[in-house]
Amino acid sequence: MRLPVLTDKNLAMIDSNVLGKDGIAPMTMIVIAYKHGKDNTVFPIGTSAIVESFTCYTVGNTRHHYTLQVNGVSRVQIAEVNDSVTKCYTLNSTNMGAATKADQEFVDTAKKMLVVVANKLLQGEENIARLTLDALTDLCMSALPQVTYLEQLEFLAELDVLKRVDMVIAHVRKFMSGRKLALVTVKLDNPESLKNDDTVVERMRKTRAIPAEKRSDYRLHAPRKSIGEDEPMSETNNLGKQLQAAGLPEGPVKDTIMAEFRKYQNLPTSAAEHPVLRSYLQLVIDLPWSKLTSDKMDIKESRKLLEADHEGMDDVKKRILEFLAVKQLKNDLKAPILCLAGPPGVGKTSVAKSIANALGRNFQRIALGGIRDQSDIRGHRRTYVGAMPGRIINSLKQAKSRNPVILLDEVDKLGHGPHGDPSAALLEVLDPEQNHTFTDLYLNVPFDLSQVIFIATANDINKIPNALYDRMELVQMSSYSLLEKLKIAKTHIIPKQMAAHAVTPDYMSITDEAITSLIEYYTHEAGVRQLERAIGAICRNVALRVAEAINAGIDADVVSPRVDYPINIAPTDVEHILGNSKRKKNNNLAEVRKSNEPGVVLGLAWTPVGGEVLVIETALSEGKGTVILTGNLGTVIKESIQVALSFLRANAVKYELDVSGIGKSDLHVHLPAGAVGKDGPSAGCAFTLALFSLISGRAVRKDTAVTGEVTLTGKVLPVGGVKEKVLAAHRNKVYRVILPRANQLDTQDIDATILKSLEIEFVDNVHELFRLMIDGPLPIISSNSVPADPISAKM
Repeated sequence: MRLPVLTDKNLAMIDSNVLGKDGIAPMTMIVIAYKHGKDNTVFPIGTSAIVESFTCYTVGNTRHHYTLQVNGVSRVQIAEVNDSVTKCYTLNSTNMGAATKADQEFVDTAKKMLVVVANKLLQGEENIARLTLDALTDLCMSALPQVTYLEQLEFLAELDVLKRVDMVIAHVRKFMSGRKLALVTVKLDNPESLKNDDTVVERMRKTRAIPAEKRSDYRLHAPRKSIGEDEPMSETNNLGKQLQAAGLPEGPVKDTIMAEFRKYQNLPTSAAEHPVLRSYLQLVIDLPWSKLTSDKMDIKESRKLLEADHEGMDDVKKRILEFLAVKQLKNDLKAPILCLAGPPGVGKTSVAKSIANALGRNFQRIALGGIRDQSDIRGHRRTYVGAMPGRIINSLKQAKSRNPVILLDEVDKLGHGPHGDPSAALLEVLDPEQNHTFTDLYLNVPFDLSQVIFIATANDINKIPNALYDRMELVQMSSYSLLEKLKIAKTHIIPKQMAAHAVTPDYMSITDEAITSLIEYYTHEAGVRQLERAIGAICRNVALRVAEAINAGIDADVVSPRVDYPINIAPTDVEHILGNSKRKKNNNLAEVRKSNEPGVVLGLAWTPVGGEVLVIETALSEGKGTVILTGNLGTVIKESIQVALSFLRANAVKYELDVSGIGKSDLHVHLPAGAVGKDGPSAGCAFTLALFSLISGRAVRKDTAVTGEVTLTGKVLPVGGVKEKVLAAHRNKVYRVILPRANQLDTQDIDATILKSLEIEFVDNVHELFRLMIDGPLPIISSNSVPADPISAKM
């Protein structure tokens, strides 16, 4: 047997007696046991053993341990133990020659049993055959499970061989009595002889290892597992029936899974792989290999459901209805892979649920934000401890159909970690040419995803990897206008919040003016999340007032002189409930619009949370010609300022500008709200206009916001996010906007009611921008004198 050496005293003994010799000759050692308890005294009976070999290993690069291979020789009586000497004498077993015929039958049976576990006991079959009754009882006791340490010491102290035989039989009976079915596997040269081996069966029956009523079953059925490793066949058979009914696709997939099932049938329950394989087969059974839900093909009804759930979003609704229309004509149509891009709170997640309801499909959501391991998508191989399938396969298992709508939420927030790129793992999922054979590493067989409608959401499409972006169909979702928010609040948010707070229409009503006040002064967002929270706060206040009235003895169902129902919420009530508006207190934009100061311009910007109106301020001060840029500006926006300044210097004569003072003064350009990062080229027009106003001393119109990229030659180039920027201007009550002429078609996506309330001008070059924004006459510059685009000049 193997004997570990861990204590310092024993390690020192090995170092002094074994190490440093040329070879390891067999040496005798005394193995001493201790009684576990308060005294922890030495047990009086020990074992004399021969050390045949040893293994040395290190722990933590600082401490070494040994494992000895020892072979027991005899029992010894411990007479004295101290640090230097151990005195003992050999003990001989008694009743060695008094074995009966029954004891000889025990010897024969035990030898046959021990052949099965010969490798575990490090004994060969030929060695077991030569064992005496004395040695055989010791070997049997060491092979029995669930024998306590104290029971082993008691057995060690017993010198009578026949009593040790009785102790072994008692432990076998104790172990087998707790089993539902006790079967003993004896590997004989001819397994058929087991049926007629009365000696084995009768002897085990006498020791009650096998109950008599089980004896016929034992003879009729060859046991398939060793002691304690039986599993009810009904469970295995039931698993096989479930696999046959799972709808597995014919071919390699079914062949592979059924091979795993046959492997599972032959595994003992004690095997480490047994629960792993059981979990794998259960996953296979739970997956919807052939289960499909029927799509609702009524386009009119689907349109009605989509319209009822969401305002606007015409592009999304149109794309889903197109899919249904083509589905009617071609049943095997591949499902679309959409990407809903827009600011937070505009309803990307909820519209995905509405799409599932309109199609009559199951819905599952996978949150991708912060995922850094590709195994979250593709799963782990079953060779790893704690392996599990990826989120795609798990979602299909929960959806219970092969054609659900799966939402990949926040796809632009996927991370990168040391365990692979999860965005790369999504490529196979979102590629229509590949996803019909998607292979999860845990499942290890292809699964068809071609019928799944994948809908991804993102706030910033610039953060989506190009390869992933190329596989999706982009649908832009813009900010809500004031009118859209008002309608959403009345149709969806207020009824939802009133129901959530048990406030009925008999208790509360809220005016359109109050909702408008909430939108303008208590929220600052592209979507409606803050608006929903604000309305929830109002509902809680009303619920409190109603509860106080009821507790004061006032019937809430009748009009009382103290409490009038319904409680009508007006703008003044909003301020009383929510407090003073921060936007009213700190409205820098309103103050700028009232001023007529040169060098200050309103610009437009796009952010992941919607459009914004920016105030751009410039100033000259005594200095050495340094350009100071503040406001948490990015690299591109700083370059836009340099381009604007260079253009004005190059064209100072044409515009009658005195730029000589710029070299002797410091130029400071500032964008307020310095805690917010700002970048991009679209503020070029605003910077050029602000610097022109500063140098010339002429004020610009403060009722107008501008956007557009400017080149060194004075051309105004198109920019992105036009709809968001125009909606931001309208939201901030800036009703005049100047855009690049190349963006004229982008305004068609804006609601007609918004366009009617705005005055939108389009420009091709800086001169047209100055003409629309500067008060008073400008120098007359002919079209020939306007700086030409260098590319056009070459042509």
